Amino acid sequence: MVAALSHHIGSDSLESEARNRNALPSISFDSVVLSFLYPAKTAALVRQLSSNRVEDWKGMLRKQGATRKANRYHTSAAIRDEGQTRGISYSLPTPTLEAVNRVASSALAVEPEIDRRTEQVHEEQPELDDYIRFDETWRSYKRDGDTQSALSDLSNSTRIIDAERSMQIFDSISPRDRDSQTYKLALAATLKLGRLEDAIDLHHEALSWHPLEDVGSSVLFAHLVQKSDWQRSSRVRRVYRSTVSEEVHLWSLVDKLPSLCDLALSLSDYTKDPSLSRESEAGAPKDEIFQLSASLIRRALYNLPLVRRRGIVPELFTRLQHLKLERPRHYRETLTHHLANGTASIAVEVYDFYRQQPSFKSRKLGKDTLKELLQHFCLFDNEAGISKVFEDWRLLHGRPSLQSYKIATAHFAARGEAKNVEEYLRQQHESYGPPDNAGDIHMLMHMYARRGELENAIALFETLLPSGFKPTLESWNILLNAYRRADDVDGAQDCYRGLLDAGLTPDEYTFGTLVGMCAHRGDVQAVEAFVQDAKANGFEHNVIIHSGLVLAHINTGAVDRAEEIAVEALSMPMRGSLTTMWNHILNARGFQRNLPEVMRVYQRMLDAGVPFDTFTYAALINSLVLSRQYTQAAKILRTVMRREGVRPTSLHFGIVMRGYMRSGDLENLMKLFRRMHKMNIKSTVSTNLAIIRGSVQQEEDSVPALANLDLAEDMMLQVLADTDVEEAAAKGPLKGLSKHSVSQAYPSLIFDYLIFAYGQRGEYEKAMSLYQKYCDTVRARRPNATLAPPIRLLSALLVAALQADKYDDVDRCWQLAVQQSERLACPWDSKGPQKQGWVLPSRKYLLAYPLTHYIRALARQNRLDDMRSTVTKMLWDGHELDRSNWNTYIELLAKHGFHIEAFEYCEAKLMDAWQGWSFQRKRSGLTRATSSFSDQYRHNLRPVLHTLSALARALVDLKSEALRTSGSATTTLDKLRATCPRTLDAIQAMPAFGDDVLKKP
Repeated sequence: MVAALSHHIGSDSLESEARNRNALPSISFDSVVLSFLYPAKTAALVRQLSSNRVEDWKGMLRKQGATRKANRYHTSAAIRDEGQTRGISYSLPTPTLEAVNRVASSALAVEPEIDRRTEQVHEEQPELDDYIRFDETWRSYKRDGDTQSALSDLSNSTRIIDAERSMQIFDSISPRDRDSQTYKLALAATLKLGRLEDAIDLHHEALSWHPLEDVGSSVLFAHLVQKSDWQRSSRVRRVYRSTVSEEVHLWSLVDKLPSLCDLALSLSDYTKDPSLSRESEAGAPKDEIFQLSASLIRRALYNLPLVRRRGIVPELFTRLQHLKLERPRHYRETLTHHLANGTASIAVEVYDFYRQQPSFKSRKLGKDTLKELLQHFCLFDNEAGISKVFEDWRLLHGRPSLQSYKIATAHFAARGEAKNVEEYLRQQHESYGPPDNAGDIHMLMHMYARRGELENAIALFETLLPSGFKPTLESWNILLNAYRRADDVDGAQDCYRGLLDAGLTPDEYTFGTLVGMCAHRGDVQAVEAFVQDAKANGFEHNVIIHSGLVLAHINTGAVDRAEEIAVEALSMPMRGSLTTMWNHILNARGFQRNLPEVMRVYQRMLDAGVPFDTFTYAALINSLVLSRQYTQAAKILRTVMRREGVRPTSLHFGIVMRGYMRSGDLENLMKLFRRMHKMNIKSTVSTNLAIIRGSVQQEEDSVPALANLDLAEDMMLQVLADTDVEEAAAKGPLKGLSKHSVSQAYPSLIFDYLIFAYGQRGEYEKAMSLYQKYCDTVRARRPNATLAPPIRLLSALLVAALQADKYDDVDRCWQLAVQQSERLACPWDSKGPQKQGWVLPSRKYLLAYPLTHYIRALARQNRLDDMRSTVTKMLWDGHELDRSNWNTYIELLAKHGFHIEAFEYCEAKLMDAWQGWSFQRKRSGLTRATSSFSDQYRHNLRPVLHTLSALARALVDLKSEALRTSGSATTTLDKLRATCPRTLDAIQAMPAFGDDVLKKP
């Protein structure tokens, strides 16, 4: 359904997509240069253009006469093409890659730089000075008679006259004195002169004198094969084989020909020529031509490029069959070759074609080959391929091996695919009987931990002893990880104590799990304590533990301290890769919306040699999306990752798609969705929701139309029916969890948006119906789990209840949200809220969103004491109010007569960041300031127009009352002038606004 929607909505954008396909990239010269988006030296060009303030950069390159070169150099393919061998060379080597780079970069520099670089390149190229040198070599030979030196030097020349001179020197040497190198140089000179028959005769002579040495056979053979001179190629091969037992060296250059597949097909076509007699005029028998064709096809199959023409593997094998020289061993050897050389994708093509051949059943594939194929299919999550391997294992060997079952079940368990795990375990037990150790139970526990199904992991742990297995450290570690995935602090504490009470010593996995859990919660004190315990147990340089320490500081907002720890780790003998640690830093800088800092960290990773992984690119993409540079973020998907050989995943697409969705760019959203499916990347709940939300919001930016919401509800429920949510949650990092565990937050992604949107439209009954469907869905999927809706879902329901004036439901939603916050925000060493400021700093905004709506509900009911006590209690616990909370609360206090309290809160909480009315953001009539990290919504506390308007009205009322009486109003005004001068100044300077601006949103 989602795919159909994407096709319908995206059809109008196809024409504009085709128009823009060849457009030049848009470069903002006033922004930071994102060098990772461009190939080598392109970023330098952007900086040069930026410094010159040139708007039409293509026009500037035309002015220098370098447009063509710059366009070519915009991709790294140009460099690769320059260095690629296109044939067999018999002359001087082509210029080095460094020289090519200098030539290309000279086209991008200013004119004086061109002259200087050109001089440097000319020094490396054989020009007039080289020709003079070759002539001097010839004169020296005529004078001194040094044959070997002369032959060696003249072989570097490309001139015909020097090749002729080489042959004169060769002829002057007695056959007995000609060594293998002499023959090799003479053979190269003969080929330069185009004397093929002479070259063949010379080769025959050389082999007769030096049968065990390299006389240039591979050069001659590759030259003839490249020219498709099949008769002569066959003759050379026959002579070589009659002299040398092994012909591996003969094929060494042929194997490297880039056109090897086309040449193999060409020779195969030549064998079908009816004019090819049993014995050709050149003396090459037809059988020899057939044998040569079969060998060339096999060499082509062995040396297939990773980027190849579709269907080339079946075509080559079909040609081999037509020659009647196909053997089952050819399939097996080709399979084994590519599996051993890391080109498993080619091996899979060979495997698929071989399975269709009649000889497949009679000639067994080895168990080792099937195992390697199984590992490849597991690596690429190819469920159909895994099934095929098991089917063939049964067909060829009776039953799969026990190890193959272990590989498959471990793969599916790590992916959270419970149905596949249960099925393969059933087959394993049928074939090999019940397990004699706890390995299968551990694997199932691990799977349920990944899926966030804590109750199932606990149930399996409790079956260990009844099954005859004593819980080991691995058992406790997996259970501890299940508590971590569920973010259950109390359960994790009990589990850790149980581990210690069992007399077991924690290992690196134990400490890594504990540190990871506390780091995710931002509990720095607990993390540092566990790090010290890990060091005391000899795990001082564990990279996972140090990564947790970095993440803990990031989650408390101490990004600079986190980076200091990561820098210190660069000089430590860490065990493992530092990539994850630096990905945390990169991601944190991205959330600061500070691209120069992102680029600085990126460059630091490059300089330190920290390898990149798929999550590094996700962090870079996310930083660009947060900075609203969606085009540049999409460019990483289209260009950068492909250039670096990294395959994008649904995570990368989901990040960019959410950016396009939030910006209302439906056209580009649909382009990305189509591109994702074209690359055979499966849609996830997140990507499908981005498409659905983008489509229903296309007509109205604020609140979607009711008809659109009905359509969205149908589609979202269909997505829910088609998706194993827990399985999807187990397969990778997730967006939008809002500090909740996987098991709680991920299912609610389907519902919270619709509940909120229906609530905004006043459709409270529909919102409640959806909430009931959410509860039914969770209970059906996990009947033994406790229902605990995430705060985000409760907030959406609270808004819907407030819109419908259902104040009892508002209270219930708020109380449930508070209960959730008490569980989520408590530190490791605390059993719930006990003392002032108990809330973890990283969780201090958990209740910020529902609080705004809850205090509005209390004010509507005139429960003003409850409103004030609620805010006081939150501040006492350690929660913090964001800008919306403070502005709403101060506005309500001012409107309901708490004037001094309202003014004092405004002065103390909001006026520090006040920059005057010229910087005040408003929907209408005011200038919008540039966004930065220091100006983010929560942290930049400043008053908004409606707050100051409410305070202004309160001030007018106080002044009016002071004119009528000389009592408390006068005293209040005097106190406000003394304690709230900045607030009063802002009110005095307030511009005049119309009612439409002052109207409450």
